[in-house]
Amino acid sequence: MAIKQSQADKDWKNSPDVSTPILDTDLEAISRANRDTRWFVPNGVTSIDEFDDDTLDPAWVRVDGTGAAAANAGWTERGDLLSLYLNGGDNASVVHGLVRPLSSFGGAVAPGDAFVTAVRHWGQATNYTVSGLVLSDGVTHGSGSQVVSEINTGSNFTMFVASLGGSGWTLTNPPSFANLQPTTPLFLRLVCVTASTWRTDASPDGVSWIACDSPQTKAFTPTHVGFLGSSWGAATKSVVSWEFLRRVSGVS
Repeated sequence: MAIKQSQADKDWKNSPDVSTPILDTDLEAISRANRDTRWFVPNGVTSIDEFDDDTLDPAWVRVDGTGAAAANAGWTERGDLLSLYLNGGDNASVVHGLVRPLSSFGGAVAPGDAFVTAVRHWGQATNYTVSGLVLSDGVTHGSGSQVVSEINTGSNFTMFVASLGGSGWTLTNPPSFANLQPTTPLFLRLVCVTASTWRTDASPDGVSWIACDSPQTKAFTPTHVGFLGSSWGAATKSVVSWEFLRRVSGVS
């Protein structure tokens, strides 16, 4: 005996307006994704992680500086994102880091190399939420050197760029680039200009970039690359999320 298909079943198999099959809608979504640089790694680009599973790779190493207690932050990977939950209470200028060896991502950095991410801030309307990219010559706080590209979101959503890192994962004297509104997401790029100079670029789409500061001088040899974040002396809780981490070359 044949089973008659109900109208409800037909509606389920089709889109809400019943006129367009779900299959067609899915194909269009795939087509859109193929045009989306956030989801597909462009030719000639190396990706550390698209964060497309729910488990952090063991190659990642966590670094928590003095005044940035581990209990104040939690790193998770889920929903195609790496997220940092900031519980508040970090001392100003001190950050949490999550890095991995450059050896797992193409080796030593050369002029024209850059690291790119897309970052979002959630839930903090006042005080600060800090996030960014970091290149470091080690994973022990209190020693070594870093260069960072940092977004510091306050009540006016001004962007501050810290291209010079101090020792011990403490950021010092960041130059500022005012009135740059963080988009959702904001694309951030940390560029090796020469062997001892570094620059931060920002973009709304990952295609058109602007330099946020003049190249800053810092002579050191990076061994690790990754992310950083801090509640920067604020008690308010917030979340930072990153969509990917990629290495590109030939950046002028």
